Amino acid sequence: MYKLKVSLFVIVCGLFYISEMRAQKLIGELTKDRTVSFNIGPSEKHQYTVSLEKDQFVFFRLLQKGADLLVTTYDPKGEKIEEFDSPNGKYELELFSITSGEKGNYMIEVSHVEKNEPAGDYELKIQLTKPKAISPTEHVDELFAAWNNNESPGCAIAIIKNGAVVHRNNFGMANLEHNIPISSTTVFDVASLSKQFTGFAISTLIEQGKISLSDDIRTYIPELPEFEHTITIDHLIHHTSGLRDWATTIFLQGFKMDDVVTFEQIMEMLYHQKELNFVPGSEYSYSNSGYLVLAEIVQRVTGNTFREWTNANIFQPLEMTNTYFQDNYNELIPNRATGYIFIDNNIRINTNSTSAFGSSSLQTTMDDFIKWVTFLHHPKMSNDPIIQRMFQKGKLNNGDENTYAFGIGLGDYHGMQKIAHNGSWAGFRTFSGYIVDEQLSVVLFSNDGALNSSKMAAKVFDIYLKDIIEKEAKAEAMINEKLDDKPEEIPFDKSSVNLSEYTGRFYNDELQTEYVFVIVDEKLVAKHLRMENIELSPENKDAFIGNEWFFRQIVFERDSENRITGCKVSSGRVKNLSFSIVK
Repeated sequence: MYKLKVSLFVIVCGLFYISEMRAQKLIGELTKDRTVSFNIGPSEKHQYTVSLEKDQFVFFRLLQKGADLLVTTYDPKGEKIEEFDSPNGKYELELFSITSGEKGNYMIEVSHVEKNEPAGDYELKIQLTKPKAISPTEHVDELFAAWNNNESPGCAIAIIKNGAVVHRNNFGMANLEHNIPISSTTVFDVASLSKQFTGFAISTLIEQGKISLSDDIRTYIPELPEFEHTITIDHLIHHTSGLRDWATTIFLQGFKMDDVVTFEQIMEMLYHQKELNFVPGSEYSYSNSGYLVLAEIVQRVTGNTFREWTNANIFQPLEMTNTYFQDNYNELIPNRATGYIFIDNNIRINTNSTSAFGSSSLQTTMDDFIKWVTFLHHPKMSNDPIIQRMFQKGKLNNGDENTYAFGIGLGDYHGMQKIAHNGSWAGFRTFSGYIVDEQLSVVLFSNDGALNSSKMAAKVFDIYLKDIIEKEAKAEAMINEKLDDKPEEIPFDKSSVNLSEYTGRFYNDELQTEYVFVIVDEKLVAKHLRMENIELSPENKDAFIGNEWFFRQIVFERDSENRITGCKVSSGRVKNLSFSIVK
């Protein structure tokens, strides 16, 4: 009996090993002039070798064609070097590189980001090979090699040390249609980097005694709903208000990126919010709505438009002559960069017709933004109460610390204090960060929607801080634990769900929008007049997951007779948005 058990164990292990071997496919060697195209099935791992000399830099281009892929690189000893997974979906580029430390065969492994994802296609090729960089400036330029051409959008980068610019460069094109390269005077929409200027405005008005952090926001904007709990300016500043994020709800309403959306339209939507995501002060949840409301408070308190106030009190004193909050979507902006995204294997313009000043919509150049960074982080400003207040963390109702300050995030970077924020909107990806102990700033502006600004900036920091950062271990803990160590799971039987129960028309009064839930090809989908069908997958009893980021979690509600009466939709920054079934 014992021998039988051992034999069965060996057979099972052998089958498992064979299955794993089938899942891993060694495609072959990748060379400079070879582009490979493959279909990758569920749970498959495609492996390639690339032969490198010592101290080489190799840049790769992987085009995803229906599969969201993860790239993992390994050194000649089989040790993992790095993972690459940009937040760019199933139909865009995944850019990655290897810098060789020794001569040998390096490996590239391509796999699905999520297990059991449907099969998809991809193309992979070597785009650039060269000797690896030596100096810090060469290392920085090497990071952005993918954008150093006249055929793609790109970025502007600046590194500031002790108040002086130690390196800056520009890569790629500001406008592909007119063949205009990015320069230091190219105007970028810096998205959420705008919030620190709103924070400065609020801190200034507090210092002037015109407002207080504890003020009820309805004191200044009585049109806002009178919720069960008071929302204060402090709640808005530290993202603890419970106001739903306008950048999410507007998509739920049927918004598309090329639609015109004005500040006034967003405020009107906020005036109709029925309930909060949570009790103000009880949670942190990043809300663009809060900073839009702060800009409106500035306007009502000062009697100036937000653009007028920031021009007079920030940009003109700092001689930021090409910087302002855009409050008119069709305004002519000289030297403006176009935002781009990658759709259906092609670069496309990401139209931006939104005026959402306060939370975003700041137009600026690298030349100008450097002036702001050197002002904000200059030692002589450290005793200014306006600046000191900007770096004050928030607190939740239970006393827990909230690391978000006045439009700025506070954190730790390898044991050093970091002040940073990033931005993402309409094909623009931006970052501004400062390591306090080293008086080192990195600013990155990009008009390529596929560029991960925070990750790229972190790599720049690592180059300039390499002598003081402890070398992190490359080896990671095993991800897969033994099956015996896992708690027993009772999987949900998706085939038992009667999809027809969930069909019908569902209406939300707050957004004045309707979705029709129907069955298409044996799948439940949500239809809206202004968007593509949203596929809903059952995850639990009366709970579904949507395949759009803004329509992510759907929980259906029933009455005492077990009939569907409505559903609640949540998606990160929006919680429990109620839709009622229309009879």
